[in-house]
Amino acid sequence: MAATPGDTHSLTRAEDRLRLITENILEVFWIADPSISQMIYISPGYERVWGRTCESLYSNPRSFVESIHPDDRARVIGVLETQKHGLTFDHQYRIFHADGSVRWIWDRGFPLRDSHGEVTFYVGAAQEITRRKQME
Repeated sequence: MAATPGDTHSLTRAEDRLRLITENILEVFWIADPSISQMIYISPGYERVWGRTCESLYSNPRSFVESIHPDDRARVIGVLETQKHGLTFDHQYRIFHADGSVRWIWDRGFPLRDSHGEVTFYVGAAQEITRRKQME
């Protein structure tokens, strides 16, 4: 049954379900503004994959860039610039986990637009793919 305007009980249940999903998936689910100056939401998977706290990302939304492998950093920053133009992205890069290990990340992002076609947010998912890359 779909929620109707003013049906706060159904909306609250839908929000609870979404939170349950995003807080229990292994992937990192994120929502940010197009310039990445504000992190709207980051799932707890970030702490497992990056080894850093969600709070650190809320405090400094670009802090994840510091963990990107130097050989990949310029390319990733270039891809992030596509957000300013409302483009989707899909890329892979390496990070240094807080424990010092190198991990491969597959990160995808998609623009969300308002009724005027302006990009208001980006949503995305990042998945650790280290084992797959090692098998390749």
